[in-house]
Amino acid sequence: MSANRGLANTFTTGLNTGFKGAGQMINAGGALQKDEQNRMNDDRENFERQRDFEFDQYNKFMGGILGRAPTSGNRYTPNLVDPTMAAASGAMAGYGFGNQLFGGGGSNFGYNPGMSQNMGSRGMGFGNNPYGF
Repeated sequence: MSANRGLANTFTTGLNTGFKGAGQMINAGGALQKDEQNRMNDDRENFERQRDFEFDQYNKFMGGILGRAPTSGNRYTPNLVDPTMAAASGAMAGYGFGNQLFGGGGSNFGYNPGMSQNMGSRGMGFGNNPYGF
């Protein structure tokens, strides 16, 4: 029976060695995975640190140096009137109204109050009324 016991011991030793080897391979894979995960975490932290650097510096600057400085000026209503353009448009409107009212004809200054053709059917206003009403 000693031969059978010897074969059983050899078989047990072989199985134990195989299981130990499998366990060591699993441990080695876990260590490799942990190392790779640590590398990826470091890459992510470096990326975030570089991405946020300018924003962090701005926040530090605004919080320290310019903490109490005003961030917006006084609000005012801008003056959008251009006196030159107002004069030009007023002159153009006055000339147009006067030209229709008094009939420009061949001359720019064709005012002739004695002639009824100046108030004739020139298509101005409603019902040939020069005042538009």
